[in-house]
Amino acid sequence: MRLVLFILFFGYPITKEENVPEERIFHPPHIHMSPSWIVSLGGNVTISCWVHLDCWLDFFLHKDGVKISTTSGGYKRKALFHISDVTRKDGGTYSCHYRMPLKTYRSEHSNSVELFILDPSLPKPTISPIGMSAIEKNATIQCQSQSPLAGFYLQKDEDQMDHKHMETNGTRGSYTISSISRADGGGYRCRYSSESEPFVISEPSDPVELLLEDHSLPKPSISLSHDEEVTLGSNVTIDCRSNATAVRFYFQKYGVAKPVQLIQNNGTLAKFSISNARWEHSGYYSCTYSTLPDCFAISEPSDEVELQLTDPDLARPTISLSPRRPLPLGGNVTLNCQGQGVRFKFYKHRENFVPQLLKNNLDGAHLVISNLSRDDAVGYSCKYISISEVFSVSSEIVKLLILDSPLSAPVISIQHGGCVALGGQVKIRCESDSEDVNFSLHKTGDTNPTLMNGHFYVGEFTISNFTREHEGNYSCIYESTEEPFMISAPSVSLEILISDTYNCTQVNIIRFAIGVLILLLLTCIILSNQHFRGNMINIS
Repeated sequence: MRLVLFILFFGYPITKEENVPEERIFHPPHIHMSPSWIVSLGGNVTISCWVHLDCWLDFFLHKDGVKISTTSGGYKRKALFHISDVTRKDGGTYSCHYRMPLKTYRSEHSNSVELFILDPSLPKPTISPIGMSAIEKNATIQCQSQSPLAGFYLQKDEDQMDHKHMETNGTRGSYTISSISRADGGGYRCRYSSESEPFVISEPSDPVELLLEDHSLPKPSISLSHDEEVTLGSNVTIDCRSNATAVRFYFQKYGVAKPVQLIQNNGTLAKFSISNARWEHSGYYSCTYSTLPDCFAISEPSDEVELQLTDPDLARPTISLSPRRPLPLGGNVTLNCQGQGVRFKFYKHRENFVPQLLKNNLDGAHLVISNLSRDDAVGYSCKYISISEVFSVSSEIVKLLILDSPLSAPVISIQHGGCVALGGQVKIRCESDSEDVNFSLHKTGDTNPTLMNGHFYVGEFTISNFTREHEGNYSCIYESTEEPFMISAPSVSLEILISDTYNCTQVNIIRFAIGVLILLLLTCIILSNQHFRGNMINIS
């Protein structure tokens, strides 16, 4: 009887007649799973439940809402529940709560944690590349599986415990990161759980990285490490150069979200090498860099550089200008490209610069440049893309010459009066009133001008062993060394003929006589004007 009274004294009510104190609910405890939320078959896992109280507490573990284990007694803030030799049945949702013995005080249930069992036989899913995004923008990650599934789960590489439920639609899952912050940068993987066993999970997908653009880092420069065209099977190197010391360089190919190569570096230059280049390597490339280790904040991307792989077996295209003659500022010109292609590309060539793509012409092999300006006075080339998407080599470079009205026409003169014997020698001389210019000699019907040897105001060119092919009309022009392709008006045209000594003498005598007659005529006109003025004075 004393034992019963003792028990009653300590608060264990056993009869309905006694007053039952009101039950009090405490805050829920914390729950944690270690070493991970995924365990292999036969592995071990520990679920810990703890609270910030110094009391005599009993802890209870629940699986899928059913109590499965209890620890009791002792002034302990934490309880550890060990699960050894894990089986498929151990997968599920766990939570815990606590209560105080001898009192009607208990806590709410903790948050739930999920335990998944790894099944290596399930094919790993594929995850779509994320690429680069700006701060405060949104990014969507997608995952796909080939097997029936219950759900997708997304995990950030650096956080082994946390995982996100992805929105699932059939064999696809997606997760949108809204208003991206710096903390969101990093690597991500996804998994899926079996449809028949929801807590049996696959191996992770390959990782993808979310890179965040940092506008405080100036964009790098990118270039191909060669000036020549790249043929199939050759080796290619793309250079990326930053203004600051970088720890990482990323090379990106247009149309491919995931960087094609990551280069760890502590410098300002990285080289991306391609061996035995194939058609799939063709395209546009850019690069970015990061200056801090373990940081996914990167610079804005460089400009793009185009890698074109050419097939030397394709016929080389030809390019021409219409009209061919030098044109005035504000005029129009048409570039014509001929080749066995379905698409054509036209390029500008400036001295010491990589050729600049002028236009990717999908409609034909003609390109009209209207309202010509000084910037248009450069060299041009073209190439074509065959029906099998193969590039040809480039055409030759044709120069677009534009007349510069302030430049006066030069004066041309020819030794021997323009008549030379077969196999003889003739010297052509061109003079201007400007210095530091380049002279070129033009023959009617010949599209390729000849550069003359220049010295200050004079340019000279000598034709040795004169043949019938050299006969014709010649003129000369000059261009300023500061603005190549901006040219003067042409000189008058002089004819050079082949003849024997007798005929050359006759030609020279005739030309001399014509010159004398012109001189006499000019003298008569001058004397007549003077006589007329004298008569006018006498009349006055």
